[in-house]
Amino acid sequence: MIRKIAADSIDIIEPMWVSLNEMHKAFDRRIGLPVRTTTWPERKKQLIGKSGFKANIELIYEKGELCGYCYSTIDRQDIGEIESLFIDERFRCMGCGKLLVESALGFFEENKAADIRIWVHPANTRAMSFYWQFGFGSEPYMKRLSAGSLRDSG
Repeated sequence: MIRKIAADSIDIIEPMWVSLNEMHKAFDRRIGLPVRTTTWPERKKQLIGKSGFKANIELIYEKGELCGYCYSTIDRQDIGEIESLFIDERFRCMGCGKLLVESALGFFEENKAADIRIWVHPANTRAMSFYWQFGFGSEPYMKRLSAGSLRDSG
């Protein structure tokens, strides 16, 4: 079950974001990048700042347990971006991520986003292959999907 929340309720995603951030730190170390130092208060401020125009914050539950979230925004230039997506490891490969991305893509289409982007850590090949199924490109950093392609990808 997916439930939308308001931006002022995003502290609920903090534990999952911390897990995502730790995963990114491990990827940084693996490929020799400087290890990120962003804290939850800093990231929260960034996310709240980006949600000033249009935001879609969704939580997904499986059997009553919170298992993931997706935070999507559309800026004033009509650029849609999946800002943050995380599924608890215990719930991966169960379709939760797919449901959240499909919902985010619906939000972008409904709001007529001109371009849709996502940043994927270059070492996270599993995530890259996940996003390919939605028509995102193959560049290692910013994935792009035109709104026209969104409608064609069904």
